[in-house]
Amino acid sequence: ETGVAGSFALNYSTTRSEALLLCGAKIDAGAGDVQLTSQNSSDARVEARAKAESGETGAGISLGLNILGNSASRAVIANDATLTGGTNVTLSASGSHDVSTLAEGGGKAGADTGVGGALAITVATHNDTEASIGAGAGLDIKGDLSAQADHHGSSSTVADGKAAGADAAVGVALALSF
Repeated sequence: ETGVAGSFALNYSTTRSEALLLCGAKIDAGAGDVQLTSQNSSDARVEARAKAESGETGAGISLGLNILGNSASRAVIANDATLTGGTNVTLSASGSHDVSTLAEGGGKAGADTGVGGALAITVATHNDTEASIGAGAGLDIKGDLSAQADHHGSSSTVADGKAAGADAAVGVALALSF
């Protein structure tokens, strides 16, 4: 007579990648090239699915949460750091972060009431990619200086609440992305 399905999915992740010459560092690179390279990537996927079907009442409710704190991908010569020597100096940072959150809730009833509800929430913070030289950094190099930062990010948040019933059907879906 009654069918009920419930689903909950949660992903919490943080990532960080840094190549740094910190404040006050004193580096003598000699005659070689200097490379500070940082790469940070993430692919966070959450799927919550709940579907119920019965003769009298069917209710399917799902909740999907995806919470990410991808701090940074940084290649940095910080304030007051000193780099002497070195022919060519290259700072390179790349960040690529993909997020997908799906919540599906469905209820189907042949004779009475179907209820479907879904809530999908994505919170992605601090997707920073940086290649920089701080104020006051001392550089005494012989060749070329290059600093490059490349960033890619995508986010998909989908909620689907389907309902079917002979007497009543209630379907609610909410998708939030921050």
